Amino acid sequence: MLLAAATLLVGVHSSHAQNVSQYTFAASSGTFTPITGGTVPRDLYNANETLAKNDGISVAIPMPFTFLYGGIARTSFQATTDGYLDFSGAGTYSQSNNADASMVGKSTIAPFYDDLNGISGAASYVVTGTAPNRVLTFEWLNWGLYTGTPTTTSVSLSFQVKLYETTNVIQFVYRPEAGALGATPSARIGIQGASAVVNGRGNFVSLTDASAAPALVNNATSTTEFNSITTRPAAGQIYTFTPSTTTASRSALAAGSVEVFPNPAQRAFTLRLPALAAERTAQFTLLNSLGQSVQTRSLNLAAAGTQTQVDVSSLAPGIYTLRVQAGSQVATQQVAVQ
Repeated sequence: MLLAAATLLVGVHSSHAQNVSQYTFAASSGTFTPITGGTVPRDLYNANETLAKNDGISVAIPMPFTFLYGGIARTSFQATTDGYLDFSGAGTYSQSNNADASMVGKSTIAPFYDDLNGISGAASYVVTGTAPNRVLTFEWLNWGLYTGTPTTTSVSLSFQVKLYETTNVIQFVYRPEAGALGATPSARIGIQGASAVVNGRGNFVSLTDASAAPALVNNATSTTEFNSITTRPAAGQIYTFTPSTTTASRSALAAGSVEVFPNPAQRAFTLRLPALAAERTAQFTLLNSLGQSVQTRSLNLAAAGTQTQVDVSSLAPGIYTLRVQAGSQVATQQVAVQ
C-alpha cells in the first residue's frame, strides 16, 4: 500500500502570495473557437465606446468567480487594446511600450502584448460552464499592430485568454489572420506577478518565441522579460500556465496530511482526510492534464477524520490532480490511474 501526502496550495491572502515565476508552462495544439454572444467591454473614459482604439483600456470587469493569481484573490480585471489583461485594479491607460519600466510588477497576463489596436475587430468575453468549473474567456478578435493611423489596421491575429475556476490555470489560444503581422512586431507573451521583484529578480514567466515548443525565461534565468517576439503563434496554438503547488504556509489540512491509496489506482482509491476542527464539509475535485474537472463531490467531515472511496473506473489511464478544499484550506495530490 502506498500512502501519498498532499502538497498545500497557496492561500488566498496577499501575505501568502506565490511567486508567479514558479508557474509551470506547457504548449499544446487545439482549436481557436470564436466567442458567440459575449459581453463587449466598454472604454474606461467613454462608456459609448467599445475597446478598440489605440492604447485603450476597459472599465473594471468583474470576475464571476474568485481567481487566484500569484496567490492573491482577484475579483476584477481590466482589458487593454495592446493584448494584455491588467489585474492591478488601477489601470488608467494601456501602455503600448512593453519594455517600459513602469509596467514592472503590474500583475499582467499577456497573450500578445505589443502596440496593437482593434479598429477592424472586436473584443468580448464570456463565461462558460458551471461552478466550480467555470471558465472566463476574453477574446481579441481580428486584431493587428498599430500602424500610426487611428482608423486602420492590418488584421493579423485573433487570440484569447482563458481563466479557469478552482484550478486557477491560465491558457492562451491563437488564430493567425490573413493580414501581415507588420513591419516591426516586438511582442511579449507571458505572465507577470504583482511583486516587482522576488529574491532580487523579476517575477514573471516569459516566452522567447511563439513556436510550438517555445523557450522560456523566468525569475531563475533572467532579470527581465523577453519582449522581442517577431512572429505569431500558429492556428490552434495553446500555451498553458499552471500555478505551482509550492506552499507558503502550513495548515491543519497539510499538517495532518491527505492520504491517497492505492496510488496508482485501477478502479478506485481511498481518500483519507485528517481531523479538521473548524470544518464540517469539504469538496474534492479530480482534474485531468488539461485542468478540466472530471469528477467533483462534496464530503461531510467527521470530527476524528474522514475516509471515502473514489471510483475512477470510467477514467482513461493517466495522471490526474486531486484537489481538496475545506474552507480556506486547499491541498492537491497527483493520482495515477491505470
